[in-house]
Amino acid sequence: MAIDQAPARAADTATIARASALYVNFGNGLTLRNGVAASLTGATYGTGMIRSAGTNLLGSVLPFAGANVTENKLPTGLTWQGTSSPKVLKSVSAEGLVFTGSTTTASPSSFGGIRTSIDVAQPGQTVLLSLRSNIGGLTGDPNASIVAFLFRESDQTSTMAVRVHNVQEPVNGVSIIRMKAPNTGTEGFQLVLSTQAGKPGPGQSASIGLAQLLVLNEPAAAPTIGSRYATPSYFAKTSAASNLLLAPRAAAGIYFLIVRTAEFGWGAETVSLSDAQSTIDIKSVFGVAVNMTIREVYVIAQSAWQPGWMDILSPTPDWTNVRYMNIDGSVGSSRPLSPAALSRMSGMPAGLSALASDLNRNLPTLGAPDVANAVAFNALRLSHQAFEADTTHYVADSPTSIGIHSELWPANSVAFDRDEWISFWTRTATPILDAPGNGEVTIFQYRYVNNVSGDSSALAPELSLAQLTGDRFALRIRTDRGLPVLSGSSTPAGIYSVEVPPVAYRPGQWNAIVVRVRFSNTGGGYVAFWCNGVKLFDQAVGVGYNRNIGPRLHYGVYKYSAYANRTEFQHMENGARSLASRVASPLPI
Repeated sequence: MAIDQAPARAADTATIARASALYVNFGNGLTLRNGVAASLTGATYGTGMIRSAGTNLLGSVLPFAGANVTENKLPTGLTWQGTSSPKVLKSVSAEGLVFTGSTTTASPSSFGGIRTSIDVAQPGQTVLLSLRSNIGGLTGDPNASIVAFLFRESDQTSTMAVRVHNVQEPVNGVSIIRMKAPNTGTEGFQLVLSTQAGKPGPGQSASIGLAQLLVLNEPAAAPTIGSRYATPSYFAKTSAASNLLLAPRAAAGIYFLIVRTAEFGWGAETVSLSDAQSTIDIKSVFGVAVNMTIREVYVIAQSAWQPGWMDILSPTPDWTNVRYMNIDGSVGSSRPLSPAALSRMSGMPAGLSALASDLNRNLPTLGAPDVANAVAFNALRLSHQAFEADTTHYVADSPTSIGIHSELWPANSVAFDRDEWISFWTRTATPILDAPGNGEVTIFQYRYVNNVSGDSSALAPELSLAQLTGDRFALRIRTDRGLPVLSGSSTPAGIYSVEVPPVAYRPGQWNAIVVRVRFSNTGGGYVAFWCNGVKLFDQAVGVGYNRNIGPRLHYGVYKYSAYANRTEFQHMENGARSLASRVASPLPI
């Protein structure tokens, strides 16, 4: 059955609260059951603070102590990194420190940094690093960055340095990255936080602030809303687990669980209640490792929800640009302006520090013009994003004025021979105005990762959804039938394509997309495709190329058109978890 998106009836937040089986405001204690005031006691079990139990792997040296600013002595557990870069300790607190560093002829690219004297990861272990950081008083090139990596002193083994803070981003913002220790040797790895100059050259200086260092074991399963939210707010040693249970006392059926949080604003999930005695366990809904602080919660029957009510709950978007910048117009010098903003947008850590040989190390990544509005997210809602493309230069690291490409690459490569799901709402008010067949915009694609050697190809993606003239979507499926095509572009000989007949979409309105795909590097595969609740394709079909690792999701705007395009996404979900329920019960808009 097709999903109807009728205009919402006139409403305000009070109307939505009264339509809910259960509404709770944890700030003032207001509790409603089916619109009638009720007691908070018995409706909720917990304070709204959801935390996973954890141990800070730096806890043995926290809070910081033993420092001496006069003697330039760091706190116990830390040592200076970079002997060729002069560093001066300026201040120390229980949670952080500030020092100045400068570049020299011997070390023209580094202001130096700190290294832990204790191990934070054993061989093969993956940890999550969270910290607050700042760069100030910068002299010299204006593009300095704080980077993090793992280091083992005994054999000088280190992982790739990953940016956790660029000088352009807000002061003391929270940055989160993954760190994967090499599975070699028997000794552990220390954490290094260093500062790099934007360009090599002696005589540059900066003031560096580091605070609230938190290193945790990566949980076995990430929260459903993104692995970023497996990291709680800072604690020095240990954190106790806490949860929230809701008792809506509602009839059996499908409900929307809508939450307003301190971490990401509004988010939502569907829940199924079997009877009036059913309770809702927040960790069972969002993942046992989730960390968030709920301010308000609505439990509302799917049948009672009106499309457009999310715009009433969160009426004014707080668009935050996630700018992709090119430094000094030089090839090879492009990067996201803010790792912290990129992490917020994607719901993932801002990067992975691992060995350079790790083919799957990049998460997440931007590809976009160097303009302010190319990529943005609504800071008041989980997973509400916008992409724009016109004709602006510096796409990725190319100096060519092509200006067609504003995309987020949110995840690692997907596995072959395993179901992968993607579900989202999309909206565009910019039609394809080119002559039929002469223009289109790809809004998502799963594109292969080139082999490290011997692969010069630039093939069309294995799976893509294109916006066409006449307000239509077309899903395209491609395979090499298990015989690798390692050169050529687009669809050369050896690449075979299937296009699902184009389907009309609703211009200027939200459209629900669900795809199930099983990629294969041996010529097999499976694809199912639904648009606005209608099944358009569901069968075994060759999909995928013969490569060392599987393809990677890109979504946003990839424009083959003479006209500007803006496309929004809401409730983007992808991964191995089945999203079949999203066909008939997409998340609320």
